[in-house]
Amino acid sequence: MEARRPLLPVEAVVFMVNRDGDEIAADCERGLFKFAFDISAPGAARRELRIFRDCVLKVLADGHQGPPVTLPAKLTEVFDRIFPRRDLRGVELQRTLSCSLQHVRDLDDAALITVARERLAASGPRASRVYSRDSIIAFLKSRSIGGNPLTN
Repeated sequence: MEARRPLLPVEAVVFMVNRDGDEIAADCERGLFKFAFDISAPGAARRELRIFRDCVLKVLADGHQGPPVTLPAKLTEVFDRIFPRRDLRGVELQRTLSCSLQHVRDLDDAALITVARERLAASGPRASRVYSRDSIIAFLKSRSIGGNPLTN
């Protein structure tokens, strides 16, 4: 599974574990998927759940459908696996959260994430806003679901 997409949307998890979306959401609430987040923008009609990829791999491994997986003990360790130790360009955040660039902009417009640097060019890799890693982590901590231990 591609490491560039560490947070999986429910639709991908449905396919992987052969359960429907409602079952996946309930599994998140019960803590089966230990690290799950609702990344929905304010006013959204439904939740936008994202599940840490290793949680899905652990569920598969526990069902003898893959090699053993050890999950991080702390949420900070999860974030260290998800994000580089620097601020992220909008397109990197889009890929990491498995969402659209418009969704990233919606989170920005709602002040749920903070711009660390404005775009520096009209096109190319410097044409994207750069978002504060700390603000992204704070947003995800505030949107944790189910069995997420919010300790360091």
